[in-house]
Amino acid sequence: MVFKGNIVFLIIFLCIISNFSSFMAESEYKTPDSTYDNLGKEVMSMNSFDILFSNTDLQDNDVDYYPGDMNTQFFDIYELASFGQTAWGLATADFNNDGLIDFAVSSATVPITYSSVTIFYNQGDLTFSQEEVYRFNEYIMDLEAADVDNDGDIDLLFTYNEVTWIGEWGYYTNGTVNLLENNGDNQFEPHKMIVWLGPHERMDPEKQTNIQLACADYDNDDDTDFLIGSNSGKVELFANDGFGEYSGIEVIHDYGKYSWGVASGDFNDDGWMDFIVNANEEGKQSTNHIYLKYNHRIPDIFDNNPGESIVELPIPTKFRNSGLYTDGCLVSIDYNNDGLLDFMYGNAAYVFLLVQKDDGFFESFYVCRLPDGLEGYSDSLKIGALTVGDFNNDGLDDVIAGGVQGNVRLFVNTKTLIDITYPQDMWWYRFGEEQGRGFKYPGNCLVIGDITVQTKELEPLSYVEFYLDDKLVFTDEESPFEWEWNRFSFGSHMVKTKAYDLDGNSAGFDTARVWKFL
Repeated sequence: MVFKGNIVFLIIFLCIISNFSSFMAESEYKTPDSTYDNLGKEVMSMNSFDILFSNTDLQDNDVDYYPGDMNTQFFDIYELASFGQTAWGLATADFNNDGLIDFAVSSATVPITYSSVTIFYNQGDLTFSQEEVYRFNEYIMDLEAADVDNDGDIDLLFTYNEVTWIGEWGYYTNGTVNLLENNGDNQFEPHKMIVWLGPHERMDPEKQTNIQLACADYDNDDDTDFLIGSNSGKVELFANDGFGEYSGIEVIHDYGKYSWGVASGDFNDDGWMDFIVNANEEGKQSTNHIYLKYNHRIPDIFDNNPGESIVELPIPTKFRNSGLYTDGCLVSIDYNNDGLLDFMYGNAAYVFLLVQKDDGFFESFYVCRLPDGLEGYSDSLKIGALTVGDFNNDGLDDVIAGGVQGNVRLFVNTKTLIDITYPQDMWWYRFGEEQGRGFKYPGNCLVIGDITVQTKELEPLSYVEFYLDDKLVFTDEESPFEWEWNRFSFGSHMVKTKAYDLDGNSAGFDTARVWKFL
């Protein structure tokens, strides 16, 4: 009987495989790990971004194009613009004082002849007009917007690296922070360097390059200060004197390597700005943590300990990437508008939402994978590339995402509070047990036999409805919200979970395309 059952299973399984041209092993997809330029002309080290670029050409790209995974329930995603490359710096503000949140983005040409800063003015209908307001002759690594000099208009801060050339190779040496002062009509004065982090040799492990900024009023004196993270792993606080002049207060902590992800926010709702940092543990690419540092107020502000580790990296995804780099950018967001500050994390081409629960624990939710560039090189959010604002005036935080490929996208918050976690997209299951990844591209999963559809919620819910092909099949009123799918099925089905909050209001839905047999 066992032999006969295995033969039947084998016949069914082979029939299923023959109907899926996209069925493949996970190992067949390769992600490029050395080039950062759409045309393959300019090279940057994925490990430390020490090497800027070369005057020599690379070999032709032979990497497959991957279309991404942008069908997320948490956001409606809109393509806004496509620049040449390195849309790393993103900053949010109401630049023209019309009550609508705008944003600014830095990018570079391909091949690089200059970088530029462009303001996107919000037109109020999820469309934006563009104005290039500044050009610069080096890569811009990060961008922030704030009224630095307290004169009533929005200034810009940006960072870049000084370069030392050896033959045909350029090496980053010293990091800088620079001010673009707004003259009152969003025309900006020539940049003024306000922080120089040098001198360093090209191989100095302590050099502070690839500077990332987190602006906030950390000392509650009504002006904008900033934190910096860098290649060195140090996080340092710079205080504003009220007139746009900055002085270094202290190195808060030296995390070891790559403190690129820094973001500010009042995470304990005490009226003082805290910060989070994604930092590398002992220089190991695979052992990053995201730390939360609470503000201890005047006079200490921040002590010298690393803070509380709130997330251990990497965060698993349905792609189950091996050797995934963990460095990445951070931005604070109150996604579900519950008064508890959450944050988003961009790593390589992947975007995650980390939701703060009532007990202070942060739970991770996979959002999307950005598509590759047209030549097949993967996108990356390792530095910069995320900012938050309410761009449609609905009271919810939305997101603008950039990336190394130069694409700019708007993520409109749907306030969806439910996530289907099992069965998982692209994977296949036999009688409830996960067998492995079965599809190259997202949009399908395979189930043979019975399975329990499982979910997790972003906040407490009153109940969840389970639909099969738009027909209500089960309502669960207790967490964890699950449905036992034990009815005979053959073919493609759409599973939908609809969530309801504690007041009984609709709280969004999630869907999964499932090929089920038996």
